[in-house]
Amino acid sequence: MSRELYISVPESSYNAKASGTLVPGGNVYTFEVEAGTLYKREQPIKWKCSLCGYVMEGKEPPPKCPGCKNPKEYYEPANLDF
Repeated sequence: MSRELYISVPESSYNAKASGTLVPGGNVYTFEVEAGTLYKREQPIKWKCSLCGYVMEGKEPPPKCPGCKNPKEYYEPANLDF
């Protein structure tokens, strides 16, 4: 049996509504995020490159990292550090 799972995460982190499937007894999750929302915020936040550690502030990360020249897909909200 599978069921739909809806999640919403804090606005300061990955703020997107997602739906997916939870497989009982397993750890298989698939989610779909609304197009164009993953790297955009209404208010500026700190973004961190996951490869070189470059940190910048803005409503979205730059198209390419100034530190290592990798694309914006390597950026994540800086407050996700563990």
